[in-house]
Amino acid sequence: MKEIISVTAVALTEVLVFKLMRRDLLGLLRQDDFRNDFIAMLLRKQRYLADKIQQLTSQDVEQRLRAFLLEQYGAQERIQVEINKKQLAAAISATPETLSRLLQDLKRRKHLTWKQKMICVEPDFWRNA
Repeated sequence: MKEIISVTAVALTEVLVFKLMRRDLLGLLRQDDFRNDFIAMLLRKQRYLADKIQQLTSQDVEQRLRAFLLEQYGAQERIQVEINKKQLAAAISATPETLSRLLQDLKRRKHLTWKQKMICVEPDFWRNA
């Protein structure tokens, strides 16, 4: 009897989902080109995850926020965000409460403010990158 594995995922944006049956995947893996590309993709994903683990263990929440904003938007002074604070907290592996405290601290230090969908960033914030 084959084990059935249930998977749950939540998308932050609109996505297209494909269902790939096990037998079809095994058939594709018999093709050299597909198998080589698939293994290369798995290795890239493994490298990405290793980098994320390193980032989570060596950076504090402020550093992770800065890295996320740089990666997603670049070092801009005004950033129009499409995600909410809860989604941002998840993206930087922080609790919403921790992110809220950080945003209050950054506002107090006059580094960054977030009003509705706009983040205003002072140049000092990027200098600490």
